[in-house]
Amino acid sequence: MAETAAIEYGAHRGLNFDSYAQIQAANHSTLERFRQSAAHARYYMLSGGDEETQALRKGWAVHAAVLEPSRFDSEFIVAPKLDRRTKDGKALWAEFQAAHANALILTDEEMDLCQKLRAAIWAHPTAAEILAAKGHNEMTLVWSDPETQVACKGRVDRMCQYAGWSCLVDLKTTRDASRRTFESTIYRYGYHRQAAMYLDGAQVVAPREVERKWLWIAAETEPPYPVAVYEIEEAALSLGRDDYRRHLRVYAECQRTGDWPGYGDGIDYAGVPAWAYRSIEGGE
Repeated sequence: MAETAAIEYGAHRGLNFDSYAQIQAANHSTLERFRQSAAHARYYMLSGGDEETQALRKGWAVHAAVLEPSRFDSEFIVAPKLDRRTKDGKALWAEFQAAHANALILTDEEMDLCQKLRAAIWAHPTAAEILAAKGHNEMTLVWSDPETQVACKGRVDRMCQYAGWSCLVDLKTTRDASRRTFESTIYRYGYHRQAAMYLDGAQVVAPREVERKWLWIAAETEPPYPVAVYEIEEAALSLGRDDYRRHLRVYAECQRTGDWPGYGDGIDYAGVPAWAYRSIEGGE
């Protein structure tokens, strides 16, 4: 894939998301598609990555509200309540968009959620200490993987010094931030793979003798908006590293050969899930 954005390897501050997205390099989202097949990953890359969904847009807004409050207050604005089905409503909406061409428009509900989550997170003593510690937000890491020589990238919410440790911090919004449920969320969405990949990238970009810590600040999106802070367990980090590196090796091989296979040729076996047999054995 031809590069559409040339950028030096290293850590970069102030790079906006659009510029980050143009860097042709493997990141967590790309490698996650290899869990289905290389063909799916290739399609994802050629189609430009994730489409802007309502959930994704809300996540961006919350990140800006918590991590970049001055930018949030100046660049995010609430949409007026208009009936855009009418001629007058359409005209007023067009005027509003033209007057705020560089603003990111939120609904009343989205703005209210951003403000409540910002207040809740900063009211959490540990989360507030992490966010106030010496460091930088919205850091872009770009590196060459030492083993495969694949260009990689990652966008880290925060890099800071906290409690004597160098930490990478990831802000997550979730419906349930309790430990048991959040652990399921980590596994479901591959957060442990992301942690391992970006910690490895940070080590390439800025080597340290003492390993960095990976912290999640998890905030619930429903009242009373509780917040929890978690450090990734070593076993989960090891599992995530094994997984992402396996996908990265496949990525490298696909780049080398130009072959991005789907599910393979020939005939395979298919039956029913293992739990179905356990159900039968249990007499249910």
